[in-house]
Amino acid sequence: MINNHFFFLYILILKFSFIYGDQVTLIINPNGNNIYNSGEQCGNSTFTCNSINDAISYFETIKVFNLSSEIQIYQPLKLLLDDGIYKVGNQLILYQYNLEISPLNINSTNVIIDGSSINSNNKNNNNYNNNIKTFITISPPTNGIVESYRSFTIFKINGINFNNFTFTIIYIYKTFLNVRGSFENCYFNNFQSELPMFYLINNNNVIFYNSLNSSLTLKNSMIISSNIGYNTFIINSKKFSVIIDQTKFQSINECNTLGYFYDSSRLTIFNSKFNMINCKTIFNINIIDYLNVFNSDFQFNNGTIFNIKFDSKEDLISISDSKFQNHNGGSIIYLESNDVSLKNSKRNPQLFKNSTFLNNSFNGDGGNGSIIYSIGAYFYISGEFENNKASNQGDLFYLKDSYCSLENSKTNQVNSLPNNKGSIIYLETSELIISNGDYKLDGLIICNSSKINISQNNTIFKNPNIDCQNCTVNNNNCEPSLTIKNKISILLNLMLLLLTLLIK
Repeated sequence: MINNHFFFLYILILKFSFIYGDQVTLIINPNGNNIYNSGEQCGNSTFTCNSINDAISYFETIKVFNLSSEIQIYQPLKLLLDDGIYKVGNQLILYQYNLEISPLNINSTNVIIDGSSINSNNKNNNNYNNNIKTFITISPPTNGIVESYRSFTIFKINGINFNNFTFTIIYIYKTFLNVRGSFENCYFNNFQSELPMFYLINNNNVIFYNSLNSSLTLKNSMIISSNIGYNTFIINSKKFSVIIDQTKFQSINECNTLGYFYDSSRLTIFNSKFNMINCKTIFNINIIDYLNVFNSDFQFNNGTIFNIKFDSKEDLISISDSKFQNHNGGSIIYLESNDVSLKNSKRNPQLFKNSTFLNNSFNGDGGNGSIIYSIGAYFYISGEFENNKASNQGDLFYLKDSYCSLENSKTNQVNSLPNNKGSIIYLETSELIISNGDYKLDGLIICNSSKINISQNNTIFKNPNIDCQNCTVNNNNCEPSLTIKNKISILLNLMLLLLTLLIK
């Protein structure tokens, strides 16, 4: 009788704590063989859950909304994973969850989720859906639940190794749901899939509501040694804010695009490294709200690094204090504005400050790759430039309908193409301002229907050779230069004249 009384009291306290949203902590042992039915209790230190799916199934039977909050979210759930290899079971649908997944043993690096290891023995789990290939899904269930502006999902996955995945790791498809998620201190290895690793879709088009209400952070993590295929990406982001912080991408091969950001997404990159990325384009950016890159390192990459199509009225673009070295492929930054008149771009210039560009080579379409290949952009740039080479025009900049202010910089550029075929800077209906720096430009600047202004104050300008066609330099008309073609033509005419005189 006494035992029953204490048991009843225990159950009452347990239910009371759930109403007020106390955290639930469950322990999982991938090598466990405890016996229970799906949804039954497991997860304490003496009776662990055998899988992540089992822990989620049990939580589904006891979860309650956190009534102390104005947002719609369940009480916190913490899953502690013991060392071992975890098979992937049914997809985890984490709608309105407040979830943390981390190793049981602090600082352990031996918790591995193996995407090649499928556990199909869990068919009774309510999260099972065989039509979507994903590990985690965050979207409204199909049982009539309607999203609300107050609905939230929060998740943090910390210290987990994701190996050999052939399907999406996290898929978020939402309209009004607010999502805040992060992968921290994680390791992603050998990803090969027909769908993105991080698949983020926000379909909110309501004007009066801040539709960009969701974010995903990759922090202090590594994504390496993956042949992702030519039809997918590592990151697909529509109207999401993606933050890459202290994270390394290395040896990503056989891909068109590493990250695709579009329709008012935001991308922030801090203190991160991108090495040996063999993609046609690393970041493909199409009309986003915000791009900010700071103190990051890009080395030994192929393809265009930033392919940016932007709205000159609204998009904010900044790349600063970063290194671009030993690049081979398309341009480092390709800029294309939706307004080549520069009317709106002047109010909203792009900023590329205090970065280093060393030993890069470009062979984009027509050989016209550059550090910055610009169509309709209005930008300021500063930094150090040395030994950057295009296979045709524009070792440093290729400017069309653009404005470029090069300031507070040091350049050491020598155009080494034979017969003056290429150029260090190419301008067409553009304006170039050069000021406050030490500039060695040993080669051609080709200027077509453009303006060049070189400040006389605090500016050292060596070996300029400007080939002008309807241009002004420091507000003075620039006479057309005698290019190699011109010189050969004149020489041939002189020889023909001499021959005519001899015959006579």
